[in-house]
Amino acid sequence: MVFCHVLMSLRMRIYSGSFFIAGLLMISFNLSSQSFKVGHTSMLFVDSSRNNRKIRTEVYYPSDIQGRNAVIAETFPGKFPVICFGHGYQMSWDSYSYLCDSLVPYGFIIAFPKTEMKMFPSHIGFAKDIAFVLSEIDKSGKNPSSFFYNRVDSMNCAMGHSMGGGSAILAARFSSSIRSLALLAPLNTRPSSVDAASGLEIPSMIIAGKNDCITPPEIHQVPIYLNFKSLSKIIITIKGGSHCQMADRSTICKLGESTCKPKPDISDSTQHEIIVKYLLHWLNFHLKGDRSSADQFDSFLESDESIEFVRNN
Repeated sequence: MVFCHVLMSLRMRIYSGSFFIAGLLMISFNLSSQSFKVGHTSMLFVDSSRNNRKIRTEVYYPSDIQGRNAVIAETFPGKFPVICFGHGYQMSWDSYSYLCDSLVPYGFIIAFPKTEMKMFPSHIGFAKDIAFVLSEIDKSGKNPSSFFYNRVDSMNCAMGHSMGGGSAILAARFSSSIRSLALLAPLNTRPSSVDAASGLEIPSMIIAGKNDCITPPEIHQVPIYLNFKSLSKIIITIKGGSHCQMADRSTICKLGESTCKPKPDISDSTQHEIIVKYLLHWLNFHLKGDRSSADQFDSFLESDESIEFVRNN
């Protein structure tokens, strides 16, 4: 199954979910960046400092053709920022295919570490994996024998959902080379990501769900936001949005969500549309320096009745 199948032009996106039919969803992003197809490769990183820990990773990248091991985009000779995404508890990397479909065509490399999917995961282990993968992909961009030689930009982002979001915060404490954080309903991990946030000054965005009954914003995301020391930080709360709808699919997550309240008041596809709209413009500004994306981001915030937000600047 191809999880990152892309059917898009620069101004249109069609989402197709595996467990629901969302219909046609058109989003006008007004981004000026080139539109690419999605290449995909599997990579194995080995961390010798942690007893040769193996970190199997799925990597998606801009290409001129669709598919596995396709050559990285040759029509665009520049470099691409890197995002490392940490999955949620008991969730797989392919639970976030809509993000891959949405971000890679706009010129981002996204890596999904496949570790810590066990019943009792190590948050600190996952955090170190996220930091290590970002470091290794950066090194590969400097290695003439690498698939990504001379195509990796120094700008990057640690990203994640729930457990992966909290672990991304911990990762930024381990690695000073992490340049930004974009978090979907981050969990207060063990050790505490709330505490870890207090030592971070990098640009940070949190997207929360108003109806998240698994990691309620007031217990998890709001304390993280308040502790960030960055001059550029924002928390966007999606009205009616839930925890599990931050992802494409997860039977385990949905089962857990079915036992608590409040329930989501919006559809998966609506929540995805909102997430992608803000992520794309935020990343385009913070990782590529696109001022027009920052202006569009601000315009969305001021007119969007589907969200609430608090920001530092």
